[in-house]
Amino acid sequence: MKKLALIIAGILITHPGYKIMPVLAEETALTSTSAVAQSGESAEIRQMIEAFLQCSVQGNIECLMSHVSDDLLAMSGGNTLDYNGFKLKFENLFQSTTARSFDSLKIVESNISDNKATILLEYNLRALTLPDLKDAGGVRKAQYSLIKEGGSWKIVAILTMN
Repeated sequence: MKKLALIIAGILITHPGYKIMPVLAEETALTSTSAVAQSGESAEIRQMIEAFLQCSVQGNIECLMSHVSDDLLAMSGGNTLDYNGFKLKFENLFQSTTARSFDSLKIVESNISDNKATILLEYNLRALTLPDLKDAGGVRKAQYSLIKEGGSWKIVAILTMN
């Protein structure tokens, strides 16, 4: 299963049609129609990722899962999780932490091609464990693979790097 997940993530990440571009339009002068269209997609993806992270810090499992594909594969700490495993992990996380927040969201790289995208994120996560209130936060780095399903971007793969 782990090998299959890595193969799927590799295919999504290395798709030959991807183009690397900044996520924010102000970072580069956009002149072509396709670049303008991709800029719109980039803004849409950024909004979805921010909403996904906000659902996470609020502890809202239904909201969180509304941003992921039913075909989700998440790789974290040597474990591969499908949709149900990911949901269970976050249900447990929401019960075992408090004072969750994030800031300093930085999209390091964005590759968009048609209805597929891969982004590399860095952000600062804050959380306290229960019941001892130990700091469980820090800088997080993750790669997200997305697909457009029914007109909306959904997360189909997550690879956490720390």
